[in-house]
Amino acid sequence: MKNHPSQWIASGLICRHLVDRTTEYLDECLPLLTKVRVGLHVASCADCRTYVRQIALIRETITRLPKQLPSPINRFRLRRHFATHHAQ
Repeated sequence: MKNHPSQWIASGLICRHLVDRTTEYLDECLPLLTKVRVGLHVASCADCRTYVRQIALIRETITRLPKQLPSPINRFRLRRHFATHHAQ
């Protein structure tokens, strides 16, 4: 049976693909089939389950950090540095 969940796991969703989709998975922004495939992979792969938990913890921790904006001069320096190093 082509649509059996055990075949979805074996159908090409590898750990690297999960890493690429972790943020969307945590934000619940994936299409339904992709969400199911990622969920099945996480359920069957201890390393990816740990990775998703770590990313979720980091995201939660970041949201709890105080919101401080850099001073105007530091914003200028950051923009200049970014423009210099990432100019196209």
